[in-house]
Amino acid sequence: SSGINAEYGVFVMGHAVITFRILPLAHRVKKYLHALMNLGAAAFAAAGLAAVVENHNEQGYPNFYSLHSWLGLVTLSFLFLQALGGLAIFQDLFKGASDEIRGAYKPWHVVAGTALITFATATMLTGLQEKYGFSKPENFSAQAYTYNFLALTILMWAFTTIYILIAVEKRVPEGEYEPFPESEEQQHVQ
Repeated sequence: SSGINAEYGVFVMGHAVITFRILPLAHRVKKYLHALMNLGAAAFAAAGLAAVVENHNEQGYPNFYSLHSWLGLVTLSFLFLQALGGLAIFQDLFKGASDEIRGAYKPWHVVAGTALITFATATMLTGLQEKYGFSKPENFSAQAYTYNFLALTILMWAFTTIYILIAVEKRVPEGEYEPFPESEEQQHVQ
């Protein structure tokens, strides 16, 4: 259970993506929900990492030796970089990036978010496999089936989240125009 916070973080991050894509709310509201949920995901993931390191140290296990731990570190680092980039570029509480920079960064932000869901899924699945190996369940036992069904559920969640991100049209409230507003220079050209 020491890594459970990290799993919560992954699911909160996935819901942040889904929320931004499908809720028919004003853009600014969705943006703040998306940011808050992703910051919450980062907090859960950091707490999960701290709990795992503490547990390993108490049990005398080495830290950061497995593929699962390396993927976790890469995913957590990428999550913090993505959050930092998103806050620096897309925030509008004070003077942020220009509309041109936002427009140029947006596709990268979406691709990075998709990659994060993929990395997080790989991290959860390798962690599940690692825990399964430590527990040494009997063949065809209820515990073995539970691990397998949980892994399949995680894969289905990831597929659904990425499908929504890529294939579902973004919902915009009626009367609201979604794209970035044109800069003053572009308006003068027209």
